[in-house]
Amino acid sequence: MITVLGLDPGTSNMAWSVVDIWGPTRFRVRGLGMVQRPLKDMKGDMRPSIQALRRELNGIIKKHNVTHIGAERFQARGLKGNTGELVAFMLGIVSSFKQPSVFITASQWKNNFNKHCELKALYKETVLKPHEVDACSIAVYVGLRQLGHKDTFSWLRSHSAKYQRVLELNSETLKQKLFNAAEKKKAKENDARQKKSGTQGRKPSLQSRSSRARTVRKPTQSQPSATKRKS
Repeated sequence: MITVLGLDPGTSNMAWSVVDIWGPTRFRVRGLGMVQRPLKDMKGDMRPSIQALRRELNGIIKKHNVTHIGAERFQARGLKGNTGELVAFMLGIVSSFKQPSVFITASQWKNNFNKHCELKALYKETVLKPHEVDACSIAVYVGLRQLGHKDTFSWLRSHSAKYQRVLELNSETLKQKLFNAAEKKKAKENDARQKKSGTQGRKPSLQSRSSRARTVRKPTQSQPSATKRKS
């Protein structure tokens, strides 16, 4: 078994995941999320930003006893400012850890994935962010390659639903998200119940009583009969 830290750097953020891997269809997601302190600009002294990012990644590595690191290389599609330089800096920080690091292009793992399962469909079906799905898939791809499996995602043909469940149910981050969503739902339901019970049990105010009394019509006097008028 190996434990892989998967990293998916983007134009303004970086997703991470840690996956224990025994073999195809045998893996466990220990945690995933978004890096809180990615490099965002190259102005001024960059040492504090570099040190903060290194501390954050080192904390993840130590917490989960990571044995290998896999990260996606950035491939520029059109002009995107200094994104390529920032990603290169971050990957340089990643390579400074003692764990073996493997850097792959997006086409390497995505082409193999899409050959057996549609990645965009998984993005739509799961509640995870696309970057988080990518970070997990990068970790699985690199881990299975390290264990000697060449067609890394061939098992997805018959286990795509299981892959989604494993990503979601074994994710500490997702459990927290689902817990927060459930708590918000409970709070909304409680508020609705309180409002409903408040309106039903509320007595009409004195002002509303008096205004209602003013609107009550007085009984009209009966008109004299025709025989009386003749007399």
